Amino acid sequence: MKKIILIFILCLSFSACAQKEVEQSPVNNINQELTEEIKIIEEKSEPKQEPKLVDVKYCDEPVDIALFEELDTSKSSWVRGAWYDAENEYMVINLSGTYYHYCSLPLSIWEDFKSASSFGSEFNKNIKGKFACE
Repeated sequence: MKKIILIFILCLSFSACAQKEVEQSPVNNINQELTEEIKIIEEKSEPKQEPKLVDVKYCDEPVDIALFEELDTSKSSWVRGAWYDAENEYMVINLSGTYYHYCSLPLSIWEDFKSASSFGSEFNKNIKGKFACE
């Protein structure tokens, strides 16, 4: 009986020592450091943008305008929104509730549109009928 108790105590001691070695192993320390670094990076990174999908006339798939530059068109009764993706030279515009898109629209045209005194007049003059997406 004493041998069984002695073996039991040795087993408990051994498992406790083994547990301490696992907790203090270099691999576990590295994993813990990496986990902490990942948390710091995630905290510093920008929050993910929620998609903002719109159904564009003459386009088969909805367009996500969440990352586009958005123009405040609140002063216009006809142009209810305008968005531009400079990297792809792509514009989406909301005209009286209907979204349209324009491709290969140069940044200079977008800049002129943004600074126009009348978005509707500028659209009709320099964008409408041009820059069709094929």
